[in-house]
Amino acid sequence: MVEQLALVLVGGEKERLLQTRLPQAGWVELRVDRFLSVFPREDLTGWVKQVRRHFSGRLVATVRWFKEQAAPVNRLTESEREKFYRILLPEVDYLDVELRSCLARKMVGQAHQQNRKVILSSHYFMSCPGNSALRRLYRRFRLLNGDILKVAARVCSREDLLRLVAFTANYSRKCPLVVIPMGTTLLERLIPLSFGSLFTYAALSSKTAPGQPGYREILQLWRALSAGGF
Repeated sequence: MVEQLALVLVGGEKERLLQTRLPQAGWVELRVDRFLSVFPREDLTGWVKQVRRHFSGRLVATVRWFKEQAAPVNRLTESEREKFYRILLPEVDYLDVELRSCLARKMVGQAHQQNRKVILSSHYFMSCPGNSALRRLYRRFRLLNGDILKVAARVCSREDLLRLVAFTANYSRKCPLVVIPMGTTLLERLIPLSFGSLFTYAALSSKTAPGQPGYREILQLWRALSAGGF
């Protein structure tokens, strides 16, 4: 479970919660855009260091572009986002930058110079991309020299889910891949893990995407599946 679970933090989590929950995850995502919508900017590095005290795994910094937020809460400019990414780069292992953002190429270059890595992500909150659109995402990912390709898409039908699963099975052989079906049942969110997706997300305190489970929800399901021999 640990390797395939990414816990999402938004700031304000209690120290004891960080101490007990973070070691149970393989990844932790810092939603910096959500943090900045509530807390002063000068508190940011202190928050990152607090998390790092309790977590030695792969730490991801995300300053989400407002165009790819489920419900925009912070409309940072691209120059502001770049500034925060640069501040955070020495403190984390990965940056999550939108594949379609003008920052993508620049941040990949800067991250690699500092021996860090980049998740190039794409989010579809209203519908699921077709096969040709998914292929284009992969080609752009390769062009930009990212380290992990992430696709999160709204699933409205069985066909949508099957398309994402097929994409996962085929393209996880070509590159490190994370696929998140949004707006589905929790069980459906876990399906891509069996076909090569690296991890799935769970909220520690506040959910940041449609259908995103909380930590307790995903833990209970994981235990039930394990007990059933899955």
